[in-house]
Amino acid sequence: MTYSYYAIILFLILPSFCLEGNATVVTDIRNKDYEVAKYIAVLFFIILLLYGIISNTLMATVLFCKDRNNHYSREFTLIVLQVIISNFTAFLPQILVVLPEIFKTKNNSYSSETTWINRAFSTLNTFSFFSILHFSLLLTLNRFVALILPKCYSLFESAKLYFLIAVVWLSVLAFTSADFYYCTRRFLVWNLSWEANCAKSSGMSKTWWRIYYRYALLIPSVMFVMYIAIFYNIRRKRHFTINSNGKQRLCC
Repeated sequence: MTYSYYAIILFLILPSFCLEGNATVVTDIRNKDYEVAKYIAVLFFIILLLYGIISNTLMATVLFCKDRNNHYSREFTLIVLQVIISNFTAFLPQILVVLPEIFKTKNNSYSSETTWINRAFSTLNTFSFFSILHFSLLLTLNRFVALILPKCYSLFESAKLYFLIAVVWLSVLAFTSADFYYCTRRFLVWNLSWEANCAKSSGMSKTWWRIYYRYALLIPSVMFVMYIAIFYNIRRKRHFTINSNGKQRLCC
């Protein structure tokens, strides 16, 4: 039962990182000389996108399937739902910006119209990034408290859970607003990456970029440490159970 929780967490988080880490090409794939590279990039991108959509849909189906074998707690289900929503939000910029930009030629007459779409959905990409990051942390914290600090699990019960979810969404909105104010983001089709320009005249822009970069590294590091503690706790309990059963058999 415990392992099924972490299988769900893995399938929820992995597609988003796959989309963020799509291939980097040193040549401009918009040139006619690189038609093959363009279509290979599109093929791999669509495969990753379909993987993300299908895996999240399957996870939602498993969680909300009303079966007597479904033992997931209400708290776990609600938090996972937020991660699924965040993942689907992350797919929108990929569909509405990345694919059209790849197929757009250099001398496109509609470049001015697509520029504002690019920047608008780049902000949505930042929003989805923070929401996935924050709710993944909340999901990890939920498992950590459930297995290691069960006496504190009341934090995730009843109205407190809804309050926590609301606080997380507000924190995501706050981080996204700060990023929108201090940085200009857009998708660069020539190397298939999202660019952030935080080098404005204000010194706060550079400070924000440092905070953003360190924060984006800190949260996964904290999650990694928490999962080490979780798996160590599971292993210790398993050994304790095996030893207890062995002693009972010897006594009999």
